[in-house]
Amino acid sequence: MDAGISVEDFGALATLADSEDIKNQLKDTTEEAAKRGCFGAPTIFGKNKDGKEMMVFGGDRIEHLMFFMGYLAEPLDILVLSKL
Repeated sequence: MDAGISVEDFGALATLADSEDIKNQLKDTTEEAAKRGCFGAPTIFGKNKDGKEMMVFGGDRIEHLMFFMGYLAEPLDILVLSKL
């Protein structure tokens, strides 16, 4: 199956992923995520204009975060949309 990446690029990514620098970045990011209450992926954080932070879990909650941050005039009703 074609994954859209060359063998050479895949090899370079595999080498990079095995580097201590990348491993340390992953450990640091994972520790920070755990401290902030993340429990899965995708977990997304955003701040509104007042500096308040909101965490959402799941791609189907991005619209709620966008409303919280002021990018949408009104929230989308995910439950109603899912019944269409």
